[in-house]
Formats: sequence, structure tokens, C-alpha cells
Amino acid sequence: MTDATLRAQAPSIFASGPMAGLSPRYTFVPTAQIVDGLREHNWVPVAVEEQRIRKEARRGFQKHLLGSASP
Repeated sequence: MTDATLRAQAPSIFASGPMAGLSPRYTFVPTAQIVDGLREHNWVPVAVEEQRIRKEARRGFQKHLLGSASP
């Protein structure tokens, strides 16, 4: 899957920082950075899901799941 496909199906993968109001002890790790690291090791995303939101404030920060495979 390309970044464009991932962005269309699960925009929260590309969040650039944590949602407002989280504890200062929370460490934000961008999922896009993890996807790039997996690609460097010849793993590619093959499936993506994103949780539906109930509160508009969570849009772009909801839970997401990526499936990957090695070609």
C-alpha cells in the first residue's frame, strides 16, 4: 500500500503529535515513522483499519491497525 492509500484509509497514521490533553509522561511515536522503518526492512503494509470516533476532538488521533508482510 502506498502512503496515499494509507492516508485515505487511516489518516491518523500520519498524526504529527499527540492529541491535546495527554499526560506529559506519554511518549508519542509517529506510526508513519514505524511504517518507514518496516519498509526499510522489506516489510510492506497490506491492510489498514482505523477506529470510528464518537468525539470529534479525537478525529485524526484514533486507534489504527496495520497489517504488513514481507514480499
